[in-house]
This record gives sequence, structure tokens and C-alpha cells, in this order.
Amino acid sequence: MKKQNGMTLISLIIYIIALLVVMAVITMLTGYFYNNVNIDSEINDNMAQFTQFNSYFAGEINTKDIKVLDAETSSDECSSYIAFSNKNTYTFSKPNAESKGAIYFNEVQICNNVDKCLFTSVEENGKYTITVDFQSGSFKNTITYTTK
Repeated sequence: MKKQNGMTLISLIIYIIALLVVMAVITMLTGYFYNNVNIDSEINDNMAQFTQFNSYFAGEINTKDIKVLDAETSSDECSSYIAFSNKNTYTFSKPNAESKGAIYFNEVQICNNVDKCLFTSVEENGKYTITVDFQSGSFKNTITYTTK
């Protein structure tokens, strides 16, 4: 009797099942990878909004002999502003509680997609301590500045 070489139907089915299992594992790993990349991208965008605001605001605070004229937050926390003696004003506003807001330097928008930015100011011995409560998405930061 001759030896028969070739592929049987059972071995073909086993190869196909093994290939499908390998493809399913690769698909799951790729899905997790891309999901994590999207999450990191969102966090980086929120941090970029804070960094942009902080660069403007820190420059303002470091101005010599700067004074805070007024700092106020609305009762529903949908708007907040701080005004300085050099006539610069930072304003946070959002249309309603469900939407995202923006931060304006004078009347120029410097940040968007901001959930909360509240300004408080306290004067002690001629120096102002300003606290900013910032939130954009899952990124939250409360930072305190002191004028020179």
C-alpha cells in the first residue's frame, strides 16, 4: 500500500481554528493599545489647556508691583474673573452647567474645553495670594500664586 501524503479535512479545520484564535488575540491586544492611546491623548489635551493658561497667568503674576483689583466667582461656578491693576482681566465662562467653558485673557480666548476655573484672592501685607481651581476633563489642579 502506498503512503498517502496530503492534508486531511480534520487537519485543515484545526489549522483554521488555530489561525482564528491567533487573529482574535491580536485584535484584542490592538484594541486595548488604541484605547489607551486615545485616553492618553485626551489627558494630554487637558494638561495642555492648563499649561497654556498657566504660562499666561504666571507671567501676569510675576509682573512687578501688580495688584489684584477684584476677583469674583458666580454662585453656580459658571463664571469667574480676576482683574489686575495693569487693566488685564482673566475670565472663565461657560454657557451652562452641562457644556464646556473657555478662559479669556482680556477678550482673547486662550483656553477651551475647560470645566472649571475659579479665582480667589487674599491680600496680606501688600502681597496677594491667588488660588486658581482648574479642571478640564479628568485633569484637576489647584495652584496658588503669590505676587512679588
